[in-house]
Amino acid sequence: MSGEYDFAMERRLRLLSPELHKRFTESVFGLQNILSNYLLIFPTFTDHSELHSLNVIDFCNRIIGSQLKNLNADEVYCLLMGCYFHDTGMGISKKDYIEFSLRWTEETLALYPWKFKLNVAYALQDNTVEVIWKVQNLDDKEMIYSIGAHTAFRCPLVQGESFSDCYLLFNQAENNVNMPLNSQGQFLKVPGQARLQGQQLNLNYEMFAGDALAYKGLKSDEVTICSHKSDKKVSMVAKDFPFWGFWTPAQGGAPFICLEPWQGHADYEGYAGEFEAREGSLKLAAGDTQSFHYSIKIG
Repeated sequence: MSGEYDFAMERRLRLLSPELHKRFTESVFGLQNILSNYLLIFPTFTDHSELHSLNVIDFCNRIIGSQLKNLNADEVYCLLMGCYFHDTGMGISKKDYIEFSLRWTEETLALYPWKFKLNVAYALQDNTVEVIWKVQNLDDKEMIYSIGAHTAFRCPLVQGESFSDCYLLFNQAENNVNMPLNSQGQFLKVPGQARLQGQQLNLNYEMFAGDALAYKGLKSDEVTICSHKSDKKVSMVAKDFPFWGFWTPAQGGAPFICLEPWQGHADYEGYAGEFEAREGSLKLAAGDTQSFHYSIKIG
């Protein structure tokens, strides 16, 4: 849009009912505070800020055109409120949002030769936690990096049940073998023995005796921890992550499992090439920012 808006509906509402117009403008003022930080919380989503609402109203004005004279004050008020408030679900209060930041230091430069900033934010909305990573290259050269989650969930979900009562449910049918690891945590370039077949993976501690179960190129972007004995569940939705890992300590007995969407992974055994050439290494131009997002749904 050009920024030259048609405010015909607002003008007609003010003419027909100053009281409703006053109520509308007061509501919009409060909504601006709700949506003002929208793009900071959901940087990978399309724009649903106040500017988006203005564009929707402008389109309505252009579509209604001369027929606006046939609408009464209540109808105009409802239209305007709908245009502005259809995205209030994208707003979030400060008490439901927290953000952590990690920034380069001289100590980090000795180990990782780039100046960076990493922000990790958590936003609570009803039964869903949105997790947003923002990677910034603060250096004057291209930055090479990799990033992934190591998110642990109680398993079993219900007290009195066992780990083996649970299973992982994938939202797409899969047919993948895992990427096996050696004792040093490096991946082997041979197919693993833990084939993921179909949409369900029954859990037991023995399957993790060789460390994490890692998979490349899964079709699924949602994985749910379910129980054979109850209807409790927790889901992770992570779109556009090329690797997934699933882990609990190899000795068994731990009451949790990690669901881990990754953008990269550890080296293959014997790899001696450059960091930037390894599978899973990402590149970020000087001064640029890259965001990633996943969500956790409870129940």
